[in-house]
Amino acid sequence: MKSVSFKNRWRTVAFALSGTIMLAATSCRNDGKQAEEEVPSYRVTFNSKGGAPTPPAQTVVKGEKVAKPDDPAKSDDFFEGWTKVDNATSALWDFDTETVADDIMLYARWESDAIKNLRGNVIITPGSISELGYDLAASYSGSEAVTFQWEKDGAAISGATGAKYQPAEIGWYSVSAGAVGFVTKRSVEVEIIEKIPPYQGGSGQYTRLVWRDEFNGSGLPDLAKWNFHHSGIPSNQEMQYYPAGRAENTVQRDGYLVLTARNDKAMINGQVREVTSGYINTRFKGDWKYGRIEVRARVPVCLGTWPAIWMMPTNEVYGGWPKSGEIDIMEHVGHNQYRFYFNVHTEKYNHMHGNDRGTSVISLSPTSFHVFAIEWFEDRIDWYFNDRRVHRVQNDRTGWESWPLDQRFYLILNLAFGGTWGGSQGVNLGALPQEFLIDYVRVYQ
Repeated sequence: MKSVSFKNRWRTVAFALSGTIMLAATSCRNDGKQAEEEVPSYRVTFNSKGGAPTPPAQTVVKGEKVAKPDDPAKSDDFFEGWTKVDNATSALWDFDTETVADDIMLYARWESDAIKNLRGNVIITPGSISELGYDLAASYSGSEAVTFQWEKDGAAISGATGAKYQPAEIGWYSVSAGAVGFVTKRSVEVEIIEKIPPYQGGSGQYTRLVWRDEFNGSGLPDLAKWNFHHSGIPSNQEMQYYPAGRAENTVQRDGYLVLTARNDKAMINGQVREVTSGYINTRFKGDWKYGRIEVRARVPVCLGTWPAIWMMPTNEVYGGWPKSGEIDIMEHVGHNQYRFYFNVHTEKYNHMHGNDRGTSVISLSPTSFHVFAIEWFEDRIDWYFNDRRVHRVQNDRTGWESWPLDQRFYLILNLAFGGTWGGSQGVNLGALPQEFLIDYVRVYQ
């Protein structure tokens, strides 16, 4: 192809002529004429190597990508992809990144009859946690005719080869899918727990356990479920710093999650932190839209303590606080030890406007374990203190300003110290350390 060069500055215009893509490069030449340079196009053909159908040829402009065709099929073989060189080791053609620079043929690559791998996935319904008394159902997403084998703790269960199985005891179960003539199997496992109903007194509309942490481990909380505070720096003028991964403040012990506020003057990140405490959340690891969130916990009582069980939006769809909402399942302050608080904050209703929609209850045993729960519906949220419904907030249907609670929220557990509310009557640093104990968190839908 003849190349044309120009000394003067270019202006480029793309246009189509008689079905051929042209690039017109014009410049102010001395002879006043314009020069044109054609962008070549190439032919791409496909060889299905015995498969069907064979995709039609394509005409592709230089530098452009080949449109990915439908995969062909071939009896007893598996299609791997297309390759520019017809052999078993060359790289597969990447339709997302590779461009054409000449006429090419793409060849189908098939797995050998001697190597047959199942391509589908095995699925157990319900999901990764189930309960005794419920059938587990296995399914396979591929087209091969498979048989199932159920196992417990890695050992095959005699006779358990159907698509359904009902566990007889708690533990880890798995199911494998295999097919005659295939060398690989696909498997998935599920944890079976005791059937745990919601605490008594609820509406009975949310009974399926979908997420839980019983805190029966040791050391730090399960990081597959929980995050530490993103910066450690508190809000609301609180005194504590939230260190990440520090067992002195956040640890599983004796079947509880223990969040401890300490006056330990710890050196953390090059600074002395006079008060440290614990904070964890489930953002991006556990978030829900509607359901029953139930927490059994025991609060500390000390001038300055401010434990809380609360929820924030995973994505601030309507904007920053309070536009996208906040749900306070429970708050407690040490200077008013016999009262537990329940609230919700929105753009239209919040304490800054003096019209928040919260309430409180009195308990003569604040340092005992109590069950705190909400049942969150499309039209309302109900708060429960042990087996009593103690508060209800209705969706007034006037818009997101009053009810942004139609998005997914995540859970937060923390023990603050001091601050605008917790420290409003002073603090007692000499009474530290103080512990906020959480027995369990359970979510039902």
